[in-house]
Amino acid sequence: MRVLQVFDRKDYSPHARRTVRRASRAIILRAGEIAMVKSEREGFYKFPGGGIENGETRESALCREVREETGLIVRGDTIRPFGIIREVHSDMFRHGCVFEQVSYYYRCEVLNEIDQPDLDKYESELGFTLAFVPIATAIEENTRRAAGMRTSFLRRELRVLEMLENELHA
Repeated sequence: MRVLQVFDRKDYSPHARRTVRRASRAIILRAGEIAMVKSEREGFYKFPGGGIENGETRESALCREVREETGLIVRGDTIRPFGIIREVHSDMFRHGCVFEQVSYYYRCEVLNEIDQPDLDKYESELGFTLAFVPIATAIEENTRRAAGMRTSFLRRELRVLEMLENELHA
């Protein structure tokens, strides 16, 4: 899978212990809009998806996470690699360590039926809801929100949204 971007703050020692978290994220386009998870509390949009658990493939994690966060059911035969984004920075929770987030983005299609989402506590607290929106809307809102947030995940999501927008208008 092609590497789309590496966001490396280089704010750590190269000899520091590294924790790597891998996640699968879905790009679901329908009728000119993209499926996103919206935080009603914070106002940002994120791609459906999340962490890959032990024993899971990236594709099975994608299907599970999309269903948990949105209720959408991914058609396994439609999963196609889009690209990887890596984020590397000092670990916010473990002093002297490095945190690396590796996000695998996949294009996929979903069934027309929707199940009930099964959100984690923090996802419920953030008010996660499924939203089909124009890509430009997600870019605009995330650009506005990114200025006031300490975390870098919005920069990652914006990069993929901008690539999709450029691809659709090429």
